[in-house]
Amino acid sequence: MADLEILAEQATKLLNDQNVAHIQNTLANIDRFSNALGDSSEDVAMILQEGASTMEQFRRTAVEAERFVGAFADRSETLAEAAETTVLEAQAHGPGYARLHPAAGHAGD
Repeated sequence: MADLEILAEQATKLLNDQNVAHIQNTLANIDRFSNALGDSSEDVAMILQEGASTMEQFRRTAVEAERFVGAFADRSETLAEAAETTVLEAQAHGPGYARLHPAAGHAGD
């Protein structure tokens, strides 16, 4: 019988007016949120769809950027080699070329 009295006392404390008011407030907030979410479900769906579209565009842009950087890297190596070859060939033409083009004479320094 003592256990039943303790249980009743604890239930009374748990269900006091303040706690009941908090529970009612929480349930009202859940109801408002649920209604707002239901009212905006089309907006949420549109936002998710636009987000997916944006991510797909970002992925395509990243792929294009990777191709561009790769092509530039390949091309810049070729241009650097061609420039070095041109300077070496010009230097091989002798000191007369270096007098006409003083900057070329310092390319190998």
